[in-house]
Amino acid sequence: DYSDAVECVKDFFPAFETCELLELRYAGDAETKLETQDTQKENEEYMVLKSDFYVNPLEVFQNEKSAWQRDCTYEDWGWLLCRTKGTSDWIICNYGYC
Repeated sequence: DYSDAVECVKDFFPAFETCELLELRYAGDAETKLETQDTQKENEEYMVLKSDFYVNPLEVFQNEKSAWQRDCTYEDWGWLLCRTKGTSDWIICNYGYC
């Protein structure tokens, strides 16, 4: 389960252009329960992962295209993943700081 969820985030992460994933970890059962208490459906499973990533500085003559603060490390960025019970396909339901 955990490795499938990690792969889901790793597959999506290249969309964060100029960012380098440093660490990805399980946030724990308590945080997952807290994050999903208002939206949890009976036939769904949830998992919260936390990550740290670095935003590379701008290259010479590179245009700024993102809202990320350059040359900065973001810590404890959250990823809420969900799936229908009994399946192995995690999807990212939400991400960011909560």
